[in-house]
Amino acid sequence: MIPANLPLFVGLPDYADPVEKILKGEGSLEEHLTWFSGCKIRVWFSCPVQVRLNRYHSKMVAVHDFMGFFKGQTYGLCYPVKKHGRVGYPMGDLTSKIIKWEPVLGQDEFRNYDQFKAKFDLKFITESEIQKLWDGKSGQHGGKYRLSDFRRLGPKGQYVLKAFLDDFKGLGKVGPAYRDTPTGGNYKVVSAHYSSPSRCGSTFGRDITISCNSCSSHVYYSSEYPGCGNGRYGLLVNKKEFLWLEDD
Repeated sequence: MIPANLPLFVGLPDYADPVEKILKGEGSLEEHLTWFSGCKIRVWFSCPVQVRLNRYHSKMVAVHDFMGFFKGQTYGLCYPVKKHGRVGYPMGDLTSKIIKWEPVLGQDEFRNYDQFKAKFDLKFITESEIQKLWDGKSGQHGGKYRLSDFRRLGPKGQYVLKAFLDDFKGLGKVGPAYRDTPTGGNYKVVSAHYSSPSRCGSTFGRDITISCNSCSSHVYYSSEYPGCGNGRYGLLVNKKEFLWLEDD
């Protein structure tokens, strides 16, 4: 059961291995469905079947777009009800009723390296670092970096960036505002920061920091909950976006 639109996925880094295996006739239907779990999968059934939409609702469908599939330890092939979910419902005998399936090519994947590279301003990151990101995988979802991993800087982020650019002299350069690292390393650091204000003893919002050291190949971005050192971390991509690397 080879999807009719499989050639559209040839050359896409996330799917090169699954495409090759399927075209060689390797794997079962269940394996094929899990290999494409990074995207929506449209499934046609031989008769209307009941599919769960969430905890409270289900519907009868002959064709349905699933948010992916995964193998559960107890119930075998399962489907989540939200994107990249790892909790869902077992397929059970629905699998035997599948007559056709196709991965849905969304708008979230980069077509090639040049499209990915075009997102970055080389003022804030070296090309070799961009290549490493392209060759690597997201620590959050385990796949290649996607368009949705690039997040807009909010008003506070724009405020911090403006202050940062007043002092930032470029990658590998040192200016008057650069300071020695607290750990005594052989490099200097420049940064700009916004601290969320306190009201009635409570702090609202996030603390935003943009920073770079004189030996770094990129500029760091962080958005942390005040007073706890946890939040969202990434790399400054351009004057409007950062690349989301991790949450903690």
